[in-house]
Amino acid sequence: CGPASPSSPTLSSKLENLLIGVGTFLEARALSNKPLGPLPPSAVHAFVFPLHVLLLTYWIILIYLLTLPTTLYLVVKTSLLGSNSTSCTLSQLIETSITPTSTVASSLMNDKKNCLPTRVIGLALTPLVIITDLTTSLYANFGDFLASGMYVFGVLITWWYWVFVLPWVAGVMGWVGVIYGGCLSLIEVAGV
Repeated sequence: CGPASPSSPTLSSKLENLLIGVGTFLEARALSNKPLGPLPPSAVHAFVFPLHVLLLTYWIILIYLLTLPTTLYLVVKTSLLGSNSTSCTLSQLIETSITPTSTVASSLMNDKKNCLPTRVIGLALTPLVIITDLTTSLYANFGDFLASGMYVFGVLITWWYWVFVLPWVAGVMGWVGVIYGGCLSLIEVAGV
């Protein structure tokens, strides 16, 4: 269900690879148990862990920001031209693309093991959770066409939020993650 992926790497796949590559490097560095200059391995791990989790969260946000317009396009095209034009029904789109986003976005905020920047980014995804929960509720009670209309309406009236606010919050939380990791590293160095 969805458009075919191109054979050549796109900007989105390059961004994904960059995030995953940096996260993998940080994880390998933290797990190597080698000191970094005067910092003991525990301090390196304390500094890298929030950054690693934050990069995973950035990856999730990137997926959301790329999935939103694609799903919106598929919902509109399927609604107007029928399921033959997209090879999937509105029900399939709701069940496979729209409904799971609420669960993942909520888990970013609700998981107690996540560091502060990740939880704040999860909180910033609350409008998406509300839109998908309303869509799912309408789908259960009134069918796929009305639910799809709710999704399209919700995403379109909040376009500015996805373009301006969410990237800004992610950028600010990136710096908070760096400061948070630095503080954890200092606590480890101090032995408190």
